[in-house]
Amino acid sequence: MDLSQLDSSKRSAVETLHHPGFFALGGVGTTSCISAGERALDRLIIDPQAAVLFRLILDEGSYEGKLYALVGLRTVDHAGYLHAVARFRNDQTPVETMSGCLRGPFPMADEIRQLEGWPPV
Repeated sequence: MDLSQLDSSKRSAVETLHHPGFFALGGVGTTSCISAGERALDRLIIDPQAAVLFRLILDEGSYEGKLYALVGLRTVDHAGYLHAVARFRNDQTPVETMSGCLRGPFPMADEIRQLEGWPPV
């Protein structure tokens, strides 16, 4: 997909999710702000092309971006999510995550286990 064809808001969201710096859902930091990655996820999840865009991020993004893409796929294309997530279930690559004020690297497989423990969408 040619990102130059996307409107600026959508293109910015895709670029943010390619390399978000860290993965976080919910408020982070001392002010409990929503991360730029989660705001980008929220922007794309309602887009008619969401599944295509999340697959692009899954293929080309950082591991932190891949986690956001998996969350998005889980919501908009559950069958696609089930197929995509399988390759990460045993992946020990460190992923920078943030929860509240705590930030640190955790293995991708640990993050996937948490994601899979969420209620069905």
